Amino acid sequence: MANTATNISTRYCFARTPLPPADLIIGKMPSDPSRRRRFGRLVCCLRKKKHFSQEKFAETMGVLRPYLSRIETGRILPLLDQHVKMANALNMKLSEFMSETWDKILYPRSDD
Repeated sequence: MANTATNISTRYCFARTPLPPADLIIGKMPSDPSRRRRFGRLVCCLRKKKHFSQEKFAETMGVLRPYLSRIETGRILPLLDQHVKMANALNMKLSEFMSETWDKILYPRSDD
């Protein structure tokens, strides 16, 4: 009986494979300082357009102001969950937020 249970659990067990490094998943964006800086400037512009101070925006996102400052100055690139928090704080859909930021960075137009 124990042998059967072992076979069943082994048969239905999914292999746990580690995820590839984040920079491979999103096309080496984190290691590109110019993209980080441009993202930070766009976040800052969106924040100011909604009349948020850095302190109030960070509070609304649920993060500390120095963390937001590092994002806006391009020193760090936030993970996706922080993108969601930024979009929510700006009362935007995530797709709108991504369009206002990453679409402009990855697919720049001459009038941007």
